[in-house]
Amino acid sequence: MRITIDGPAGVGKSTVAKSLSRKLKIPLLETGKIYRAVGLALLKGGRKPQEVMPEDALDALKDIKILPDIGETKMLYRNHPIGEEIKKEEVGNIASVIGAFPSFREAVNEIFRKVSGKDIIAEGRDAGTHIFPEAEVKIFLIASIEERARRRLKDLKKMGVKADLDELIARIEERDRRDETRDKYPFVPARDAIIIDTTGKGVDEVIEEALSVIRTRVG
Repeated sequence: MRITIDGPAGVGKSTVAKSLSRKLKIPLLETGKIYRAVGLALLKGGRKPQEVMPEDALDALKDIKILPDIGETKMLYRNHPIGEEIKKEEVGNIASVIGAFPSFREAVNEIFRKVSGKDIIAEGRDAGTHIFPEAEVKIFLIASIEERARRRLKDLKKMGVKADLDELIARIEERDRRDETRDKYPFVPARDAIIIDTTGKGVDEVIEEALSVIRTRVG
């Protein structure tokens, strides 16, 4: 069974996908991690978002290995585990830029299909539209921009990173606009995806809604 959990940053899709993976004992593919892993590699190489070209991203991709597992996707950079540094804001900025490169997305999507078995929970931004369009269950999570920014601010504080709420809101709006209007691979829900609004809801409530969708679709 293939299940896709898509949605913009800050809607809780990672938490939901990890929980579903553990509950259903199905390996998890966190698709956004590879964009951040490549972003991290480019950042380590001294690249700035405005300097990154498609060939740079494709070259860095060769050093990344993806290992789907129950409850997590392990990522290796030159055979070394990638840790919390992947969550840095500057890494996310580069990840957003390389996500707009069609040649990179095509290469990455092919890798995703190769590392995934017949049973997978794929979490990301286009898992249900371009990676696994044949998935039996497609869920798309949404939330208000303000709530997404507050969640991001909370995560950053846990990491000891100072951030401004208004600045985070502006960044989220900019990324959403860039992702939704790109010529290829625009960020939109799959036509047959079930939309779940997570605004004002607890994690357990959202997970139960997702499980209900899965039971309805596949039993």
